[in-house]
Amino acid sequence: MQASWGPWADPANISGGFLDEVLLVPESPHGLRLAAALIYSLVCALGLTGNLLVLRLAVGTGWRGRAAGDRLVFQLALAGIQLALALPFWAAELALDYTWPFGHAMCKLVLSVTVLSVYASAFFLTALSVGRYRAAAGRDLRPRRGAICWLTSAIWLGAGFASLPAAIYAQTILVNGEQLCVQRYPESWHWSEVYKLQRIALTFLAPLAAIGTSYAQLLRLLRGRESGVARPGPARLMPTIAAAFFLCWLPNHAIALWEVLVRLEAVPWGPAYHAAHTYVHPLAICLANANSCFNPILYCLARREFRRTLRADLAWLARRRHPLGCPRSSSPRLGGHRAPDLPLHQMDSQANCSSGHCTPSSNTSVAAQEI
Repeated sequence: MQASWGPWADPANISGGFLDEVLLVPESPHGLRLAAALIYSLVCALGLTGNLLVLRLAVGTGWRGRAAGDRLVFQLALAGIQLALALPFWAAELALDYTWPFGHAMCKLVLSVTVLSVYASAFFLTALSVGRYRAAAGRDLRPRRGAICWLTSAIWLGAGFASLPAAIYAQTILVNGEQLCVQRYPESWHWSEVYKLQRIALTFLAPLAAIGTSYAQLLRLLRGRESGVARPGPARLMPTIAAAFFLCWLPNHAIALWEVLVRLEAVPWGPAYHAAHTYVHPLAICLANANSCFNPILYCLARREFRRTLRADLAWLARRRHPLGCPRSSSPRLGGHRAPDLPLHQMDSQANCSSGHCTPSSNTSVAAQEI
């Protein structure tokens, strides 16, 4: 039967001769498909929980006075939640041997949401990386609220426009009596191949270049400063973000590019491609989806104050569950009120907080305070 039919293994041009070519590829082993489905479910649960926690932290006490990074992380978490909500459908598809039981309308909706969230995640991650470098360089330290609204709107519109082909050409088809959810592009002009190349460029190559350039510029900037200036959080965080993005997305996009070359007859269809598409691709999709879900969580867990707030929340929950088993000092409540949540623009700073008022210490860098 067919190989991977998930959201990133869209077998376009199902009609005509290509269908016979697809049917030459046997299905992935049943155990591998079940393992991938379980990973999808785990990523969904962890991604949904973690991104909801990020939203709670990002919103905090309100938007007034928030830095640009807070809003971008908020939007990145929204994109992660969208993808996490779509993963159970793809997990069910894998478990059912790629049969789509949810109907034509849900095929269009779920595939569109999946593609939209991946584009949005890549774009917001790029904006965050560039914004962190600009903040460290002393540019646009407090961009106006209207400018951030325009930026987030432009990113969502751009992601929607880039994912429009997936929404238009997503449909269900019958193959050997089984209903599949696929993207079926026109046969002329190699539309499927063009779309795949555009997707690789916009969701992998361009973001990777922007993140890498921003980090290189940030390192150059920090080397030019006096040794007594504290290094901001981005100097530690950005290589982690870049490495995770590269390692998680490279296998999926490498196989997608290989598939394009096979369809264009630039490289032959051989055992190596057969093995990669059958055994590696399902796991590569899991890696890619996990990166999109966990990016906001990674962004926050790398910051000291977020971990401190998370520990305080967990201690408070433990105290509520076992009120006699926790010492008074472990409670995050102060004076009958919850300990104040630190907004993201105050993280990565060596802040002194008391009675809900936080004052950055003298050696805290501007970049760490602003974004």
